[in-house]
Amino acid sequence: MTCDSCSKVFGVSDQKAGKRIRCPGCEEIITVPMDDDEPDQRPRKVSSSKSRKKSKKSSSPPWLAIGLGGGGLVIVVILAIVLLTGRNDPAQVAQPAPPANGAAGTTTPSPASAAPAITTAAPKAPVAVAWSVTVDPPPQPIEWPANWRGKIDVYGGPDNALFPTTPSPLFADLEADAEVRSCQVWDLVTGQKLGSMKTKTGPMTERRLSPDGKMFLGRAVDKENPTKIDVWSIETGQLVRQITADVAGMKLEFADFLPGDRIVAYTSGNLTADKKQFTHRFRVFDLKSGEQVAQSGDDALFEHAQAAFSPGRKYLASSCRGARGDLVVYDLKTCQIAARQTVGRNANDSIEAIAFSPTGDKLALALSVYPATRLVLMDAANGKESQEHRYPVYYSDFVPGIVYQGPPMEWLPDASGLLLGGTMVLDRVSGRQLWLCYTAPNEYNLDNSRHRVPVPGGFLTVGGKSGVSKITLLPLPANSSELAQSLSGNNSVESLLKPGQKVSLAVQVDKLRFGTPDETKKALETMYRNMLESAGFELADDQPQVFTVTYTEAVGGQFKQGFGLGVGAGGGQPVDGTKALVSLEWTSNKSESLWKHSFEYFPHTVSTRGQLTAENVRQSMFEQLQRFAFGQPLPYFLSTDKKTMLPAIATVVRE
Repeated sequence: MTCDSCSKVFGVSDQKAGKRIRCPGCEEIITVPMDDDEPDQRPRKVSSSKSRKKSKKSSSPPWLAIGLGGGGLVIVVILAIVLLTGRNDPAQVAQPAPPANGAAGTTTPSPASAAPAITTAAPKAPVAVAWSVTVDPPPQPIEWPANWRGKIDVYGGPDNALFPTTPSPLFADLEADAEVRSCQVWDLVTGQKLGSMKTKTGPMTERRLSPDGKMFLGRAVDKENPTKIDVWSIETGQLVRQITADVAGMKLEFADFLPGDRIVAYTSGNLTADKKQFTHRFRVFDLKSGEQVAQSGDDALFEHAQAAFSPGRKYLASSCRGARGDLVVYDLKTCQIAARQTVGRNANDSIEAIAFSPTGDKLALALSVYPATRLVLMDAANGKESQEHRYPVYYSDFVPGIVYQGPPMEWLPDASGLLLGGTMVLDRVSGRQLWLCYTAPNEYNLDNSRHRVPVPGGFLTVGGKSGVSKITLLPLPANSSELAQSLSGNNSVESLLKPGQKVSLAVQVDKLRFGTPDETKKALETMYRNMLESAGFELADDQPQVFTVTYTEAVGGQFKQGFGLGVGAGGGQPVDGTKALVSLEWTSNKSESLWKHSFEYFPHTVSTRGQLTAENVRQSMFEQLQRFAFGQPLPYFLSTDKKTMLPAIATVVRE
């Protein structure tokens, strides 16, 4: 079917006929023709600020639901936002809702390129493509030192550091805002500067650094030509090439470097005067001549928000637009599909992140599956699944990094684990958490978004503020993977805490603004029982090791009824919000403290049914808290000397 708002064409299962679903392009609510079955009720991750813009063509607002029955019951879901007129507590000051790191499966056409609705035939059932992918290793392996001890100062803005989109020892230190003013390329292995340029590029977005560090490209800001790509040489400081990636009516969605001085571009848009032919296609260009050397047919399957190159950049894998439980792999020499394979187990499963292993022999896929997360490992040479791990929470709640600037998923250099969202490392064999990056303070579920490069011993990232930044190492303890794997069986590791151990859970509810202590305690007990059991513990009464949760509430900022996304949108009287304060502690023998952690939670937006009241706002907060808590630290292993803990926790400051 075709979305009335953005004209995106996508497939819908027959079971959705007659029901309302979200468009995977603009997230507008639309109705599937015909009748029957339930709508997709799986919650989606919050979309980025660009993809929140809703078209005015919607026939009914997404917050209106009409219940069945003689009474014609109407339930209005109210979106409330924090007011700037709240109290002066900095944690309560409203800001624009945090982006998510792009919501899974969303791309929003600009108003100028949005196409009118068209009528298309019902899509055919997905057709599998025989697996014809080969192992594609990097041109040469990266020889990272066993212990990184470099010292590299970063003079540009810390959020402007540019890394290649496949594993590389290089990064570019940019001084930039809308345009790049200077660029220095550094080798992270040797700590040496490899090249620099000082010039003004003109406004450009979506910048990419070549794997060899010699060039960078970006989408030129040009209203007359929205597919223009500027390619700059860092060695000469000159504009190498301007490439128009497609004809008028198309827009650029994706561009990056390929081996052999080539670039690949993916475009979409309208090709006919009546604007009823919406087209997507890959094109590959030679940088020396500027000529096109390969092009796909009309290909509406690629999703650049969930895409990953193979290490040698011969292949580009992504989730499949319109059937997001499918994996699709493109051969970039020909721009043709090299494989299409269903990985999801039902129509609602959704691939959220993809990564090739450092040597290109394995593929890792993270999927949201109702109501959990699956991590699937595949052999790149044949497409067969070799391992699977399952986690009892949605992907968007499982991985706390919501505004991360690096790849959604990356392998560690030795392929022992995977970094998800820049905030969590999972062991490849056991599936256990090895490392968790926690940002403090953490109100609004924001985090330090800077790219973290996996290296032996930890992760390289940019620390500090503009003008005084430098590359620093966030450590990952050695042998974490071996330890996590040993805990999966009947192990004899001496420890204070370890999976398989019997522990007790104690929940204390102090001051509440609404609700009853019994109801609140029961909900928290259920939530933390699930978390402890998923970590491998057995819950029992009167055990020496006790996990204690202390919960209290305080007045947060104020909310006001509205359906807009700007601060202060909507009308009506403001109501007080509720802030949750949670303290977690492992104790032994009722007195010895083994570990402590506390956090506050105050959401930026809430949704309520019926009248906007402080009590309804608190209820929405508490429901969101139960998802947010899964991204907080919870140790499952602690050595007898208290020096080794899993997952290891790195705390960084949000600067």
